[in-house]
Amino acid sequence: MARLPQVGGDAGNWGALLNDFLLQSHTEEGDLKTDSVGAPQIQPASVTNAAIAFETITENKLSSAVQAKLNTTAPVTSVASKTGDVSLSKGDVGLANVDDTSDVNKPISTATQNALNAKADASTLSSALATKVNTASVGSANGVASLDGNGLLPDAQVPTRLSTNSLNSTIATQTTPTYSATSDVTGSISLASYTKSSVIQYRLTGNITITTLPPSPIIGHTLTLVLTQDATGSRTLTLPGTVKKAYGLAPTLSTSANALDMLHLFWDGVSWHVFVAGLAMS
Repeated sequence: MARLPQVGGDAGNWGALLNDFLLQSHTEEGDLKTDSVGAPQIQPASVTNAAIAFETITENKLSSAVQAKLNTTAPVTSVASKTGDVSLSKGDVGLANVDDTSDVNKPISTATQNALNAKADASTLSSALATKVNTASVGSANGVASLDGNGLLPDAQVPTRLSTNSLNSTIATQTTPTYSATSDVTGSISLASYTKSSVIQYRLTGNITITTLPPSPIIGHTLTLVLTQDATGSRTLTLPGTVKKAYGLAPTLSTSANALDMLHLFWDGVSWHVFVAGLAMS
């Protein structure tokens, strides 16, 4: 049986023993003999792609099980339920609705077309708008007004009630105060009817309370109260709580018999204010 020479022994036979041992797995040229290396001699992970020469492993070197797997195939017997010399159409592969159409010629969906059909046609819209304004009625009675180059209404088209004279007359009417004759009053008093600036004269025969002031006054609306005590005197005045007062204090009337006091009620666009014009005037 071939063996390696033993250290300390086999004197004179070392060469023969070593050659005999090597020839068990090598050729005389020094190459490994076929089938000299088996699975027991190969360490795990020692064989890599780089270690195996290209096309050195042939089918007959593989196990029968591996060969059987490699040689087993599932031949195509039909395509899209067709056999033989098969020719496919787009419908055979689920693409019946696909067309090779350029972007500009691609159709739109029925839903989109229906939505577009419900929109106003441009030409129809232009014709409809043209009938809305009769240019012949511009600037005429019962017609429509036009604007000048500055975007203003021409004087000739300004209604008479808005003319300068009419407006001046209206302003004069609203701003010229009215005067009321002196009347005896006591108890609750309403000033709602004084829709223009007014001078109101009262002789107090008892304590009075002003309950209501003019509604919707214009800025600058003024009510001048001329209040005279009767022969008894010491009559008092109570104003609505919403009236603004100097330092938050209501004016106190003179108490002497026949004393004359004067107050102003003024609307600033937000609130009524009361001012004392004079007390115990003589």
